[in-house]
Amino acid sequence: MTESTLADIFAFRLKAKAVFCFDDKHWYLWNGEKWQTDKQKQMLLHIVEFVQ
Repeated sequence: MTESTLADIFAFRLKAKAVFCFDDKHWYLWNGEKWQTDKQKQMLLHIVEFVQ
């Protein structure tokens, strides 16, 4: 398993749920109606869960 493969799997899991904006360097999460800035750092929880 390579880091590239893990990144692809993680991206697939987040498809249509989260995006990263390189312009403002923030994660955005889809709430079912609109994209919202991840102010509560939920992406960090997703990352920790995935790595474990």
